[in-house]
Amino acid sequence: ITWGAHTPYPNSKGGFIFTFPVEGMLRQNKRGNILLVQLAPPFQRYHYDAHYEYSMYRSKLETFYKELPSTIRRDLAIRLPVLSATSGWMDDERWREIDPMIKIDNFDRSFAKAVSESRLVIFTYFSTGVLECMCQGVPIICFWRQNIESFSPKVRPLFELLKVNGILHETPQKAAKHIDAINFNIEEWWNSVNLVSCRKKFTEQLARLSENPNKQLLNMLTFEKG
Repeated sequence: ITWGAHTPYPNSKGGFIFTFPVEGMLRQNKRGNILLVQLAPPFQRYHYDAHYEYSMYRSKLETFYKELPSTIRRDLAIRLPVLSATSGWMDDERWREIDPMIKIDNFDRSFAKAVSESRLVIFTYFSTGVLECMCQGVPIICFWRQNIESFSPKVRPLFELLKVNGILHETPQKAAKHIDAINFNIEEWWNSVNLVSCRKKFTEQLARLSENPNKQLLNMLTFEKG
């Protein structure tokens, strides 16, 4: 069962997004901070040099931060991954070396709570959080190293739509420039005709909400007697 109409395999069934915060629908604060969600450092064995990849990722984050105007940096909060404190990467210390006054979210509150105190969420990797925010109308900006070619051919046009409409960016520089451009009219940008159309197409395929999830799931799991 997928999270939307998109069915990648013959035995797939189009469904709806299964995760839902216990606090209810995600709601942003139009006058809140800007929340940047950081990827967890490598903690398993991989078939590639994950430590090098993460070092490159961290470098992109630092480039993004330095590209932002100081007025926006003052509003930015870095949400560190839960493994950050024990990973040995010293993310907290490294960020404070760049800016002693930076706001750090050490995962001591739920994602829903962090979103409720933010006017914009920045995702630096593709995750369920992207889908959760998209389907619940929370303004987001994304930039990640992952090429959209790594997604299945059927959904690549959806990610191209995100790029065309300024949600997804290929570089940290482009993402920072776009945030600077929309910082004073995030709601106007997010609710523009083109953005609303883009969001509907994306969420219909990859992150649908259900008005009655229990009933819908029961119907999907009920097999007809043949």
